[in-house]
Amino acid sequence: MKRTWLATTLMIFSLAQVFLCGPAASADDDATGAQLLPKDTLLFFSVPSIPDAKTEFKESLAGALFRDPQLKPILEDIQKKIDELSEKLEAEVGVTIPELLAVPEGELTFALVERPTRKLAPILMVDYGDNKETIEKLLKKLHDGLDGDIAEHSTEDIKDIKVHVYTFKENTDDNPFKNLVYFN
Repeated sequence: MKRTWLATTLMIFSLAQVFLCGPAASADDDATGAQLLPKDTLLFFSVPSIPDAKTEFKESLAGALFRDPQLKPILEDIQKKIDELSEKLEAEVGVTIPELLAVPEGELTFALVERPTRKLAPILMVDYGDNKETIEKLLKKLHDGLDGDIAEHSTEDIKDIKVHVYTFKENTDDNPFKNLVYFN
């Protein structure tokens, strides 16, 4: 059961967008993550452009440290561990770590809102660009892992957007979430 919870958690943070608030459904295409969030958002973190952030990191002092020849043996060991984890992730979820890391092609926003009162709800918005195939694999795995024993799946059309709702059944792996909602 813990493995299911881990896979569910990975999926939650790999979703194209987790939909928890109405304003996002009616937002225009150029709105930023911060503009889509409700006014009573408790906390949010946003990176306007993941590709730009990667470039800036490579050009920074921290990026230069990763190119230091003395760190090469350590980095090679870390890469081996990442490759092992990537194989396990691909076997369980259907995507590798490099595929997962390549998903964000634009803005990435994470937020916490309080819906209802005293209940924290996470929101993740990811501009996945041309990585639709990876997102579809993740969402299929999410559906296969949740629908049935763990949660009930339903859909709703809101202004020509298909919204997927998973309502978790009681006492499932001590899951702190009651619902998982997403849309593309």
